[in-house]
Amino acid sequence: MPVGLAGIALSALAVARPPQISAWHIVDVLVYSVTPMAFFGIGLGLHFSRIQSLWRMLIGLAIVRFGLGAILALILAWLTWLTPWPMRDLRFKVYFIEGFVPTAVTMVAVANMFGLRPQEASALFVVNTTMYLVFVLPLVLWLG
Repeated sequence: MPVGLAGIALSALAVARPPQISAWHIVDVLVYSVTPMAFFGIGLGLHFSRIQSLWRMLIGLAIVRFGLGAILALILAWLTWLTPWPMRDLRFKVYFIEGFVPTAVTMVAVANMFGLRPQEASALFVVNTTMYLVFVLPLVLWLG
């Protein structure tokens, strides 16, 4: 939360982003490294043998998250155009990208804490996130 608030403050104050952020691909490195660290950093594990038996759930999750969830996010963003505070330009692009973001590692942590099939939750999270990083994110960035 503090980093998010700092980002909002820097944006509101129109502080220019240092060119090194883009030149050194800092955001790209963080996107592809923070997710695995978050998953394994809280002590969760993954058993690849469970993935094949979950193929229906994986497809369903992908359809709901990358299809229905993203469509709903875009509809909500477009609905703001009917208000005095429409999401346009950069704000719309950020919302567009966020609309495709997969389920969070929090889902796995909650499943683990309450004994709600944590191995299946782990497999769903890892495969869903991998699909996002490999297939969905490049496409969304190309479209955005």
